[in-house]
Amino acid sequence: MSTLIEIEEAIEHLPPVKFNELRQWIERRSKAPQVADSTPHIKPDFLARQRAIFGGRLLPDSQAVLDDVRGDRF
Repeated sequence: MSTLIEIEEAIEHLPPVKFNELRQWIERRSKAPQVADSTPHIKPDFLARQRAIFGGRLLPDSQAVLDDVRGDRF
């Protein structure tokens, strides 16, 4: 495997015809469609989860939430 420096040096020594072939190849490659991730990323609906757990209650701070949840476990 060549290092980037070796590749750059080799490109500098290419004849103009070969350099243009390389440039065209790079352009074709960069225009090729990128393969997208086939699995959609679904963001969790935290508000729906909160409503499922706590209903419509509004709690004043996080400590109240922790106390309420801990109270259900013990």
